[in-house]
Amino acid sequence: MTTEGTGRGQAEGYPVVKLGLVAKVNHIDSGSWMTAHFAVLLSGANARALGRWAKAGFLSSRQEKPGAPLRYLRPELVVLSALRPGKEPLTLYIVRQHVRQRDGQAK
Repeated sequence: MTTEGTGRGQAEGYPVVKLGLVAKVNHIDSGSWMTAHFAVLLSGANARALGRWAKAGFLSSRQEKPGAPLRYLRPELVVLSALRPGKEPLTLYIVRQHVRQRDGQAK
């Protein structure tokens, strides 16, 4: 039995892609998407923080279907990794500062 045309396996309106403030102020609108595991390794932030920041609109996220894990935009995470102060973890305070500075330069 085939599910072609039945809509099974695909939720309407998915994938959901949300572009975050960090991507917007850095003029990033495309790139590859990373799992939370690799996003954590690249950015230096923990997975829960990345999820909260995406929900708050600071980071871009993509969700393939309802309940699926979030994926994060790689070029945006590369920008974040450059903001990381040495071996210290990345914080929302640092991310907000970056957005404010870049947004001020754009005006």
